[in-house]
Amino acid sequence: MSNNKKVLLIPTPTKNQSFTELLFIIYTFLFFTIGFLLLFFTKEVSLLTMFGEQVKATLAVEQFFGSFLILLSAFLFSIRNLEGQVIFNCISALILAGFINLYLLFLLSENIKLPTIYFVFQIIMQLTFFVVFFEQVRRKQ
Repeated sequence: MSNNKKVLLIPTPTKNQSFTELLFIIYTFLFFTIGFLLLFFTKEVSLLTMFGEQVKATLAVEQFFGSFLILLSAFLFSIRNLEGQVIFNCISALILAGFINLYLLFLLSENIKLPTIYFVFQIIMQLTFFVVFFEQVRRKQ
């Protein structure tokens, strides 16, 4: 008996990541980066331009939004490997929260000037969450 083992020079992955895991990792990085910037560098990265007394209140709300995005990134990172009914419930909650956010964006678009990037990004997120949901449904069958 010989103890010769085949040695591969190219590392092989032990597990292929699904589209769901990959998307959640991308969103985790994106939300954490935007949340960090909004929390600590609010004036420099804010897309809203306001003058007057409401500036401090608006900056505080944007900082709350930044802290929420950091929390959301931690949530997405923690659920990336879930399976079964738990991942369906999490994705459904993200889709519901996305529709609420999209509704509020349309509702507030008359009162404040929002760049179209908010709407485009929210619609892209909704579409990708639907793709993830249908991928999980297909995987379950």
